[in-house]
Amino acid sequence: MVRIYEYQHPDWGIVFKKIRKAFRDYSPVWVEWVDRMEDSDIQIVHIVGLGEVEVALQSKNLVLFQECYKTAGNYAWDTLWEKSLLTVSFYDLPKETDKKFNFLYLPFGYDSNIYYNFNDYSRANLVFATGHVAETEHLDKIYRACKKAKYLFIHTGEDFKFEYMSEVDFRNLLNQVSYVFGLRAIEGFEVAALEGIACGATGVVPTLSSYDWYDELAIRIDIESPNLEENIYNILKNKEKIAVNKEKLAQFSWANIMRRFYNELWQLLKE
Repeated sequence: MVRIYEYQHPDWGIVFKKIRKAFRDYSPVWVEWVDRMEDSDIQIVHIVGLGEVEVALQSKNLVLFQECYKTAGNYAWDTLWEKSLLTVSFYDLPKETDKKFNFLYLPFGYDSNIYYNFNDYSRANLVFATGHVAETEHLDKIYRACKKAKYLFIHTGEDFKFEYMSEVDFRNLLNQVSYVFGLRAIEGFEVAALEGIACGATGVVPTLSSYDWYDELAIRIDIESPNLEENIYNILKNKEKIAVNKEKLAQFSWANIMRRFYNELWQLLKE
């Protein structure tokens, strides 16, 4: 057995709790979860901000999940990558440093047992968007484009959908909407956009490099364009769609993502 201790800052939002749940739901039989670092063989630390640095520095056999990078705070993150047994991220971190380290380039995922498309019929003129900061997630532009194109706009802050509805209810909502927007300006992955695509909605995400995972899955849009609002309006007005690569989408299920992670970890432990 390999005893694993996992640290995730308790204040971070629902998406990060989903990631932690996936670790446990899909852990192999050789993993034993422990509650204290001193009882563990491996320490998994989720990096969202500076609050996790001290725990990472205390870890002897660190597996580091860099879930935020450019917004995580001013720190020499590559010193932690170099220290780690394995660093995992959906950011292409080796491009950010000359240091050598074990790296697994891995996206976030979605629960395919919950999020799937059961609506092959008509969808409402309804847009769902993630985020809670209008200026950095372009919620104002999405709203005005929706109003002009005569679409209803549903917006969620960080925890809205789970305070007021279950995941199954959220899945049912995503099966009614036509578009899911995730337009974070600096960086991101936007798990809710992936969940929406799995439910048959059309995803719209930025052309920023951290969203390259969405190639063949979503419409990519230049959020730095001075015509962003008009471009969003045209997508809605013209009812633009994308032929989703369903084989690629299936690779983003948490079962597949976690299988890749644990296989990589097991190979490193055998060396």
